[in-house]
Amino acid sequence: MPAVKSKKGLYPKNYGNFQPGDRVLAKMSGFPPWPAFIPKYCHLTKKVLNARKSASKIPVFYYDQGDYGWCDEKNVHLLDEALLNEKLKAIDKNGKVDDSGLADNFKSISTGISYMEFRREVADDEADYNNGYYSDEDDPNREKKTKEAECEPKKKATSAKKARAASEGVGDTEHKKKKAKHDHGSGSGTNDKVLETSWRFRYILQKGLIQTKKEPTREACEEAAKTLGEMEQFYKKNKITVTILKTSKIHKVLRELLKKDSLKGSHDLHKSCSSLLQDWAPVIEELRKDKHGNGSGASNNGHHSRNLSDVSNISTKKEEKLSD
Repeated sequence: MPAVKSKKGLYPKNYGNFQPGDRVLAKMSGFPPWPAFIPKYCHLTKKVLNARKSASKIPVFYYDQGDYGWCDEKNVHLLDEALLNEKLKAIDKNGKVDDSGLADNFKSISTGISYMEFRREVADDEADYNNGYYSDEDDPNREKKTKEAECEPKKKATSAKKARAASEGVGDTEHKKKKAKHDHGSGSGTNDKVLETSWRFRYILQKGLIQTKKEPTREACEEAAKTLGEMEQFYKKNKITVTILKTSKIHKVLRELLKKDSLKGSHDLHKSCSSLLQDWAPVIEELRKDKHGNGSGASNNGHHSRNLSDVSNISTKKEEKLSD
């Protein structure tokens, strides 16, 4: 493949002994070895390319983080079944609580999720932002569209298609709330209660810590800590389900909080988020399987079918992971 110029760098001519889609274990300075994928050429944005400090480094796409990084080839190893089983056995033997989420990532990636499947998950998270799931839901006029692009050029959408897509997006959040009530409210009011409370928790956390463009205030962190404490007690008594996660997306909010380095050490917010996500890990995995079992079109071998489209402007939130 010919090199493609960007402002400061070039697309890598090759990946050494690796191929796009390979599952790997990547080590960067200051971080433990982390599961990742080798990304496709066409998924490397200019922002990622400009962070490349040496032509000898190869790109990696960190699993369950959605961040890109550049590593020396000697620090990247194929995460085959033998190495993965070795890591899983070490985790089981250790038995310690892992606030970083690394242990859960090893367990999750062992299910066989492919590069394209994971990339679509990250793209869905980005689409949730663009569609207002992490924005102020009190504003009925707020509407953002998701920019979609495939590796190969595709035709522009017609005005009629754009208008239809825009009209379908209005009120989508409220529709999902009502649908979940309709599907699960007939048996008892328990699911309704858990869902509504989950929406309340999500709103408080995103309002104080995610929506704000400035650094979260001390008061916002204190309120978030109080809310997370309430969540831990609430979900001990009330079971979280796939439908509640799918509808409220509360787990995605917790993941976003973990990506905020400014919250490290603040009122044990990261620790509380990690604890909840670990408790919900089986349900999150069930949601993931359910999602990929309903026509995602991706396979487990790192390749993808031609009918898959991807959101190209995936954010890389941890700048330090873009440099070594």
